Amino acid sequence: MRVQAAPNGREEARVGLSVPGLPGAVERNRARRRLREAARGLDAHHGFDLVVSTDASALTVPFALLRGQVETAAVAAVGLARAASGPVPPAPSSRHGNRRKEARPGRPAGAKAGQP
Repeated sequence: MRVQAAPNGREEARVGLSVPGLPGAVERNRARRRLREAARGLDAHHGFDLVVSTDASALTVPFALLRGQVETAAVAAVGLARAASGPVPPAPSSRHGNRRKEARPGRPAGAKAGQP
């Protein structure tokens, strides 16, 4: 079980899953479903992107143990990311941030291309 974390500057946590090296789609999808359910509680780590990666052991370990391993690894990864990056910057207020349109030479701010 491995979890990597990086600050994302948002007010939510985003979680990605990786199940490399499993032979066959059936086993890989079953491991991914178990891992997704085990990682469901990771949204409490606001402001971080988390990537949870596991191997074939996700198919055989009892689910309660899998969930505990995911949470323990996530807490450690977020702690390391927090220490390495310092405080997490606040999320932008909109998708494009607070950018303002600048006027092009000869055109007032906010004017469209076909307008004087």
